[in-house]
Amino acid sequence: MTDPRPAESSGPWVPPGGLLLHIGPHKTGTTAVQSGFSAARQRLAELGVVYPGTTPAPHGAVFARLKMNRGWDDAIPPGSRKMWTRLCAETRAASGTVVVSSEALCHAGRRHAELIPGELRDGPARIVITVRPLVQIVPSAWQEYVKSGWATTYDEFLESVLNHRPAADGPTPTFWQRHDHGRLARRWANTRGAENVAVVVADPARPTFVLEAFEDLLGLPRGTVQLDVGPSNRSLSAAESEMLRLVNASVRHELPWEAFNSLMRQGGIPALVEGRRPAADEPSLAVPGWAIETAREYGREAVRMIRRSQVRVLGDLASLAPTSPIVDAEPVVPTEIGSDALDLFLDGLVAKAAVDARRFDDRDLDAAGLPALRTSPDATTVSLVSAASTIRSVLLAAAEAITYPS
Repeated sequence: MTDPRPAESSGPWVPPGGLLLHIGPHKTGTTAVQSGFSAARQRLAELGVVYPGTTPAPHGAVFARLKMNRGWDDAIPPGSRKMWTRLCAETRAASGTVVVSSEALCHAGRRHAELIPGELRDGPARIVITVRPLVQIVPSAWQEYVKSGWATTYDEFLESVLNHRPAADGPTPTFWQRHDHGRLARRWANTRGAENVAVVVADPARPTFVLEAFEDLLGLPRGTVQLDVGPSNRSLSAAESEMLRLVNASVRHELPWEAFNSLMRQGGIPALVEGRRPAADEPSLAVPGWAIETAREYGREAVRMIRRSQVRVLGDLASLAPTSPIVDAEPVVPTEIGSDALDLFLDGLVAKAAVDARRFDDRDLDAAGLPALRTSPDATTVSLVSAASTIRSVLLAAAEAITYPS
C-alpha cells in the first residue's frame, strides 16, 4: 500500500514490545534518523521505546555480526563479536519497543535476514527501508567511498556502477548491494513477510517526512523525534572531493588502515566538513545527462519491484523515477581549492594525531617534528596537487610517530 504522507491517526505498525529494524541503505536519510533517535533517547524511553547504546548507530556491532571488513588491511578484524553480543543483550533485556538502525544491515543476505531480528529480540519484528532517487545518491555515494580511502575517479565510478552493473569486480562492488532498492525490498519481504516490511521514500521538499514516518510506524506523538542540529554532514564540493581522492591515491599502499581511519576519517575530514562552507561559486559534483537517464531507468525498475513485493510504502514511490526534462551538466574539472580548506583539514588531522599519541603511546605529540602546517598567509587558493602532497607529508609523518594497533 502507498501512503503519500504519514497519517497521525493510523495505529502503530510496530506492535508494542516488538522490534523496528531500520536497514538503511546508505545515503537515504539514515544519519538524520540515527541522530534524531539518539538525541531523543530519554523522551523515547518515557514513551516505552528503547533506542539502545550510547552512539547514534551500532555500526561496529553490525559489521562484526556480518563479518565485514571496513578497511583495506585484511589483518585488521572487522570487529569484535562481543560488540554484537552486548547489543543483543541490551535489546533482549529492554522493556518496551526497540528500535535499531544501521545502514550496514543492507548488506545482510537471506540467511542473516532470517537470523538477525530474532537475535536482537524475541517477538514481532518490522523492517524499515528508506529510499530516495538513485540520481541523488550517486554523487554522495562516490564521496563516501572517497572518504573511506578509495581513489577511483568520479567518471570511473559513474561508468562502473551505471554501465557495468552489478560491477561485482569493479572499484566499488558494494554499491549495488546497497542501492538495488527493489531487490533489497524483495529479499526482506520474501524472508520476513511483505506485511512486515515498510519502504519509506524520502521527500526533499519535506526534510522531516522520514522522521514523521518512523513516528507513525511506532505510534509516537508528532515531534517526538526531531531533526538533530548536530555536526554537519554536508556534501563535499568537487574540489574537496578531488583533494581527498588525490591523497588516497598517494597513501593507500603506504598507510595502515587504522592510521588512515583515525587521522583522515576521524580527524581531517570532519574538520573540513564541519568547519568550512564552500563559496557559492565553488562547483559541486554534477551528474551528466547519460547518467541521469540510466539512473532513472534503474529507478523505474526499483518502483516495479517494490510494488510487486507488496510491502507497505510511505511516500511517493513514483519519485524514484522522475520524468522531468534532463539537463546535461558540464563536467567539472577542479585544479585548485581555497587555502582555508587545506588549513582546516591539517588542523583536524594534527589535533587527532595529538589525541592518538596520548591514547596509544601515552605521550604528547611532537608537532614540531611534522612538516609545515599552514599555507602562505597571502594565498587564497592552492593547487590540488600541492594540497594533496602537503596532506600526504603530514599524514605519513604523524602515522610514523604514533604506534597504531595492528
